[in-house]
Amino acid sequence: GKPVICEGMAPEAEGLAIKCLGYLIGTGATSQVAKAMEIALNWHADVVSMSLGGKEEAKTPEDDPYYPILEEYMKENVIPVIAAGNEGPDEKTVGSPGALPQAITVGAWDPIEGKVADFSSRGPTPWGDIKPDIVAPGVNINSGTSGILDMTFDHVESRFSPLSGTSMATPHAAGLIALMRQAHWKLLNKVLTADEVKQMMATWADEQ
Repeated sequence: GKPVICEGMAPEAEGLAIKCLGYLIGTGATSQVAKAMEIALNWHADVVSMSLGGKEEAKTPEDDPYYPILEEYMKENVIPVIAAGNEGPDEKTVGSPGALPQAITVGAWDPIEGKVADFSSRGPTPWGDIKPDIVAPGVNINSGTSGILDMTFDHVESRFSPLSGTSMATPHAAGLIALMRQAHWKLLNKVLTADEVKQMMATWADEQ
């Protein structure tokens, strides 16, 4: 049959894939995720897309184990784009590290229903921050897959399958933010920061 073509938001971006989770369903230790985040920092990534997370156990942001590395991200102007999680629709379900204030936290938008997906995690965080920061398409998104997942949903061996989750929404946002950073550098000779991205989205986004 014809090859499946799947193109993301920023198809000409240079990508660095860092595997930190495994065991078929994507599990691993906090230390593995933190190490991957450090690798991205050492490679001077502009935008880091993280379609992962776990339950937020911390009572304050500083108690979260990912807080120090995200502080380093802010110092180096690395933009962390992190999935909110799929524990919705209840409140206070945003996971870690997406709950942290440095993160641009992404929920899932359902373009079919025209609303935030029911499964998308909601805030506020344990310390009262509003999350997620933005939502992006996250329902029936043609996503890169391999092995069992490649055949599970559409029964076609193509390395792509229609998947749903904030893990699909996060790379949408990360790709768009990569384009924003590129445009700022080319047009204004300025490095766009995570805080500036949040301000822009708060100013220009449609209220739902």
